[in-house]
Amino acid sequence: YEGGSIEVRLDAVDGTLISTVNVPKTGTWGSWKTVNAAVADTEGSHDIYLVFKGGSGYLFNLNWLLFDSSWVGIKNHIDRDILIYPNPVGDNMVINGAIDLKYEIFNSIGSLVLVGYVKENTETVRMSGLMTGIYTLRLTDNKGAVNTYKLMKK
Repeated sequence: YEGGSIEVRLDAVDGTLISTVNVPKTGTWGSWKTVNAAVADTEGSHDIYLVFKGGSGYLFNLNWLLFDSSWVGIKNHIDRDILIYPNPVGDNMVINGAIDLKYEIFNSIGSLVLVGYVKENTETVRMSGLMTGIYTLRLTDNKGAVNTYKLMKK
């Protein structure tokens, strides 16, 4: 209604700030806007805290929150283009462009749930035995360089 901001923090209300989402004034409760903000790279498992900031009175309504994984496939630590799809994952996930890499999949509390090796340019990983939820995929090359990706299992 009046607008404000949402601070996204790790592990506590006053924890590490990883993003600030500015929410504009819409003027009425029935007027909605979708807003976006970048989130700082973060490793490991964390609790996320949303801290609402602004003036006094009614700031805004929050209808939904999405952490978008559209960055998956961008070059980062391992020096090659790697594509992970689909995301969200059904029964199978495909890793493309990652030959001779170890993959590890961790659940939302950081427990290792699946491990294997990518032997071909395109590797299909069976995920049908995993529950619905958020997972972290870690790819490691033979020099110790690591790429991490967030996955959603449906």
